[in-house]
Amino acid sequence: MASQGSGVGLQMANASFLKGGGRAMVNEPARSEGNMIPMHAEMGFLKFMKPTTDDCVAVEFALAHPFGVVEMEKGEVGASMMEVGCTDEGMLRGPSSEGGKEVARIRRVFQRAGEDGLGYEVFLQIQGQSDEPVLHLKCDMKRVED
Repeated sequence: MASQGSGVGLQMANASFLKGGGRAMVNEPARSEGNMIPMHAEMGFLKFMKPTTDDCVAVEFALAHPFGVVEMEKGEVGASMMEVGCTDEGMLRGPSSEGGKEVARIRRVFQRAGEDGLGYEVFLQIQGQSDEPVLHLKCDMKRVED
């Protein structure tokens, strides 16, 4: 299953939502809006934990970035929305990530849009720049046939 869509900031094209080893997996190449040159990629695993209420389930979302950062986010998923996030304590930075901006906190919101759509927003708080996470990326994707 693949998805295509447009976004503010970056365009998410051909993002795949796969199942691997019984866990949901996100394969999400991000490309610049104008020329579709690859700008960023991340690979992740979504693990469903225990129900927190009748309508929500706790989740862990692990993401690896090619620039030397790994995130371990926690959150909840409901019938039409998933929200996950972490502070800098949930991020592991390798030596190759030195010199980049220090993210103090990140929050991701996934919102179901109809039968075949998915909205996605990423909020970042950069160390020393803001007191709260601010919108960094927003996109809308729609499932397309392979």
